[in-house]
Amino acid sequence: SMSNRWFHGFVGPNAEFLKAPYYAASTAIKNLDFKTCLGQERFESGLVLTRYKEDMSVLWNHTDHMFKIQTMTPLQCEDIYGNEFTLNPINGTTTLLIGEDPIYVKSLLSPNQITSL
Repeated sequence: SMSNRWFHGFVGPNAEFLKAPYYAASTAIKNLDFKTCLGQERFESGLVLTRYKEDMSVLWNHTDHMFKIQTMTPLQCEDIYGNEFTLNPINGTTTLLIGEDPIYVKSLLSPNQITSL
């Protein structure tokens, strides 16, 4: 049946293992459900920044590229698969390699905080 094929696509035969799309969807829902989108900024470098009222920003880029983020406080982040990590600034800046997979930053970033390296 159609539902069995859908289920198989996310968790494999007989629900033996979870596949990557399941984790990606779960992470997106966990981070963005009930959030109010403030808009999206597109940079010349290809970076896309989507900002949410509830102290959330999502970053992705069309190709792998290094960016500098100006911040005085550590940034709590999560990758597409739900792996959490912290960006600790040194002298008010931190760097992050951003590619096609979204990075969830648990802070409301402004476009002027982010520059291409």
